[in-house]
Amino acid sequence: LGITLAFVQEGLDNSVKNAEDVERLVPLPTLAVIPSADSVLPQTSWIPGRNRRSAPQNGSIALAVFKRPASALAESCRSLCTSVLHSTAPRPPQVLLLTSTPPGDGKTSISLNLALTLAQRNNSVLLVDGDFRKPGIGSLLGLTAKEGLSDVLTGSCGLEPAVQRVPAIPNLWALPVGPRPPNPAELLSSLTMQNLLSDLRGRFDYVVID
Repeated sequence: LGITLAFVQEGLDNSVKNAEDVERLVPLPTLAVIPSADSVLPQTSWIPGRNRRSAPQNGSIALAVFKRPASALAESCRSLCTSVLHSTAPRPPQVLLLTSTPPGDGKTSISLNLALTLAQRNNSVLLVDGDFRKPGIGSLLGLTAKEGLSDVLTGSCGLEPAVQRVPAIPNLWALPVGPRPPNPAELLSSLTMQNLLSDLRGRFDYVVID
């Protein structure tokens, strides 16, 4: 009876476990497989009385390509960057939008690491924080200016005061989210946003939108 139930459970299991399962459900290729945040944690400590692993810091994960270039997470992000650039060869995409369904999927971390990887290839890259409900780009990069994307879209300021060069990371600029507007969806789908993206295409090699 136990063996029969095991076969029944296996036959009814329709969960997604690997990239092949994704490609069977969605008629799109898998660009990369990103490991969990455990790959950037310090080595396990077996000293009695100490925790086996310390909690991961958001900065270590979001800036893995910069802070932990030899980690599995950084390597997978570089692989993702290569796959994206070759996905529409010979003309790679210039504007990249990363999104997810629930919060906490790692969207911001992947956006940051993808932008870092592109910048390390001697490309001028702008990282745009388009997450009005839960922004994170500004704090992770240590940006201090109050102006941001919402100010540009509402006409409160121009593009130059809002775009900031990221310290210690050559070729990388950031456009933080700015004050939270009451109508974020309308702003992101507006003609002003479309015109802004057209302008940014002429200023930067790549634009990554979180």
